[in-house]
Amino acid sequence: MGISLRPPNYFDWLTHLNVNKDSKIADIGCGNGQLLAELSYCGFKSLHGYDPFLAKAAISEGFSLRKKDFFDIEEQYDLVMFHHSLEHLPHPSEVFKKLNKILNPGGEALIRVPVTDGKVWKEHREYWFQLDAPRHLFIPHTQSIKILAERYGLDLFHISFDSLDSQFWGTELYKKGKPYMGTDITKEFTKEELSNFKEKAEQYNKLRCGDQACFYLRKK
Repeated sequence: MGISLRPPNYFDWLTHLNVNKDSKIADIGCGNGQLLAELSYCGFKSLHGYDPFLAKAAISEGFSLRKKDFFDIEEQYDLVMFHHSLEHLPHPSEVFKKLNKILNPGGEALIRVPVTDGKVWKEHREYWFQLDAPRHLFIPHTQSIKILAERYGLDLFHISFDSLDSQFWGTELYKKGKPYMGTDITKEFTKEELSNFKEKAEQYNKLRCGDQACFYLRKK
């Protein structure tokens, strides 16, 4: 296996944020904590993950994984991140209301989520793989995130699209009646088709019509 010289994705995500290695950071829906572990390795000192589905909690100095629901968080943070977890939470208005409460003054939020701005959704509707019913409870448009941010005292100061080639091959699999998970896409699509999907995803991101986006918000 070759060594990648490209920096990890989280460097791109953090570029637009006013954080440093002493910032208090929360990751909502942290899973096994891999992202926080990588940030810890890079020198971040106050990292806290929340996920109600954790097998068990793990707490140490500067790093914690807590088996807790988002709405039960009591501490405040400089940065709160939702990496494809917002769409799994009920009552988006209450999520934004709670987000305002747990952000420090001037604190920021990073929300990565599927969006209905996507051309794939508009063209393929029920076959769009990111619908992911019934696990995805809320899939926003960029305008709906802007409305929620303004309603709950947050400034939406940047949006970038980071959709992947899966928006195409995942949707095509559903059209074929095949599952997204467990299907070998190299047997379903040619190398040329897969390469075209990747190029198309990059193009859609530049045109701001990809099927997922990053939202950067700051508490007013």
